[in-house]
Amino acid sequence: MARCFVFGCFVLCLGCGSGSQPAVFFGHVASVSGPDRAIGDKETLGIRLAVKELAEDKDLRLIHVKHSDTVGLLDAFEGQAVRLVALGKVLALYGGNSADEIVRLDRGLVPVVTPLGFLPRGVSDKVFSIGLTPKRQGEALARFLAEEKKIESVHVVTDARREGALAVADGFRESFRKSWAAGKKEIAWTSEQVSIDKETKFDELGKRVPSQARALVYSGSVADFGKLLRELNVPDMLLVYAGPEGAPRETGEAVVYFAAPFALDKELAKTQEFADRFRSAFHEDPDAHAAMAYDGTRLLAAALRRAERPASERLLEELKKTKEFAGLTGTIALEGNQAKERPVWVLRKEKQMTDTVIRYDPKN
Repeated sequence: MARCFVFGCFVLCLGCGSGSQPAVFFGHVASVSGPDRAIGDKETLGIRLAVKELAEDKDLRLIHVKHSDTVGLLDAFEGQAVRLVALGKVLALYGGNSADEIVRLDRGLVPVVTPLGFLPRGVSDKVFSIGLTPKRQGEALARFLAEEKKIESVHVVTDARREGALAVADGFRESFRKSWAAGKKEIAWTSEQVSIDKETKFDELGKRVPSQARALVYSGSVADFGKLLRELNVPDMLLVYAGPEGAPRETGEAVVYFAAPFALDKELAKTQEFADRFRSAFHEDPDAHAAMAYDGTRLLAAALRRAERPASERLLEELKKTKEFAGLTGTIALEGNQAKERPVWVLRKEKQMTDTVIRYDPKN
């Protein structure tokens, strides 16, 4: 049986003038070992920076952020959530980058703030999504292909078993048609929904991509997208990852475009200031995972400030009352425990380099 353990506890010393008030605990559940460790590591750094900056506020009580490692095991998300609540006495959790992870974190029975862009089926009203909605993600990628790249022929592959994937694909189709309808251009559209599992033959899936398609859009798990890339032999085709899990990992020699809720945008002073502070503290650049963890920590701290007492149920009440909060990319509107609108960036990844291509604001 693999060992899953609490690996760190970062202290947010929000001195309230006296040491008499009891400490408050938040928890962070992520993989910091295994294939997803890069995501967990960036989230940890984002939380640490938020903790450091909130420490300057003398009106908040002492807060500890306890971090736990799931060692890459899905079922460990539930175990670590329960452990942090029962033994660590945390009032809320941050984490979850897939629907399956969120479902398991929700079993901790405390508020959960997640960077995932949608609320998975069956989760309780304790889950709060601050990420990019699947529809918005699909719309931005469609506009980029139609308006910036002038792509007229697209093949969309959707993993029908993945919650959120169909919503991304639907948003893409609707926006892609609208973008070309304005110019009265005819488009060549093909798509297929596939139930991808361990028996799926990705070489056969790649062969079904029409030769006339100028772009391939994949909406499914990031791991399966990597498998598909290794089997493709379409050097002139533009590749787009439109999965609900965010950014692609390894892309080999391919150039891949994707959408994200954060990027280092020179036109937004707040993101640049955040990036400068992050580099100063950790000597590396932040990414969307770090930025979302930073925002999520501050959202929990803001709700705690308004709570009359440091209890999970009071924190939940204040989170439900939150209609908007000041995030790194601007004011984020919340509706029904979910971020309604937020800016979205289209990025380009080649090997290990990621560049910002374009930003779409909510009103645009």
